[in-house]
Amino acid sequence: MTLIFDTRLGAAEILRSEGCEVADIHDVGIQKRSPVRICILNLLADKPVAEVQWLRGLSYAECDAEVSFFMVESYKPKHTPQAYLDMFYKTTTQIMNEHYDGLIITGADAEKYRFRNCAYWPELERIFDWADRHGAGTLFSCWSAMAASYHYYGIDKVMTGPKISGVYPHRMPHPEHLLMRGIKEPVLIPHSRISKPEEEKVFSRLTVLAENGWPAVYCDNQKKRVFLLGHWEYEPYVLRDQYVRDTSKGFDVKEPENYFDQDGNILTDSDWADPFHLLMRNWVRWIQCR
Repeated sequence: MTLIFDTRLGAAEILRSEGCEVADIHDVGIQKRSPVRICILNLLADKPVAEVQWLRGLSYAECDAEVSFFMVESYKPKHTPQAYLDMFYKTTTQIMNEHYDGLIITGADAEKYRFRNCAYWPELERIFDWADRHGAGTLFSCWSAMAASYHYYGIDKVMTGPKISGVYPHRMPHPEHLLMRGIKEPVLIPHSRISKPEEEKVFSRLTVLAENGWPAVYCDNQKKRVFLLGHWEYEPYVLRDQYVRDTSKGFDVKEPENYFDQDGNILTDSDWADPFHLLMRNWVRWIQCR
């Protein structure tokens, strides 16, 4: 398969070095293909890092995938130059006039706020409603998974107290589900968050696909909504860097669990990349089933 996007993005060189087949979205020959079309709402501050992570995941699809990025209009990011956004990102208004097979919404650095206090909450609700009417399959990651659970099902979030950070094994209640095909139990998933959805409501209202006392992956089969509370997209070093960042700021946080060995090295068996790649392959296949 070929991953089709704006190859002026730095992600192109990284993915090519990893053996991914990459093509430019503006190439006339490529435009004659009929790829699955994916749009990503990137809410994270470090946008280039998120671009690489999600493009890498989509590179494991079994078909050509065309990927575009967009941003909310009601909030101006503080960490990304406007020129970068103008070059590589569409706006909410623009994407609502196009057709996509799938939508991915990343996490956001907004866990400490109530959803309705988020600066772009009204616009995000419009995006949720658009995705619903549009009929596209949607994948929500971390904060956006909790925000969408609140919007669609009235499932609020609660603060966890101590930060949940580490790599945890999860059981799979429905290993036969298309989204979990090929993934072996127990499945390792990294977590890094200070809040969680009302867990009993998730278990009673939605299909939980991976859990460790808390739901980590769940879905709405009818609406083809997938909610990922963990961070399968993370590179191995990310939890370490977050821990160093938090401690350098004086935050009282514990070391990520099940992550470092006795010498402070990242455990080599904390490998969650393969399950993530399988999930993304399965997700693309799932949203193509009409």
